[in-house]
Amino acid sequence: MILARLPQAFTDFLACGVMEDHLSLTWRQGGCDLVAHIRIVGSGGPIAQAIMEQSTQLTEPFHFQWKKQSWKPWDWKLVSVDQPQVEIPDESEFQ
Repeated sequence: MILARLPQAFTDFLACGVMEDHLSLTWRQGGCDLVAHIRIVGSGGPIAQAIMEQSTQLTEPFHFQWKKQSWKPWDWKLVSVDQPQVEIPDESEFQ
């Protein structure tokens, strides 16, 4: 759910940065897993402010899964993002 809504969430930012802490990277066949505590910083509208505020209150790390798409060194795809404390409302709640 997080991955599907990322583009919508970040359209409210004028400037955005990602600060990480306690990063770990695990390589596996065909991909890698990245685990890190992340804080979003920047400036923007009310949605951006809410995202930045919520990111500072998270105690659990984010889990990212990347998949190698081909033999090309730059051909990676982010296939999942998980953070148990992040609550993203359904689009139906906005209608």
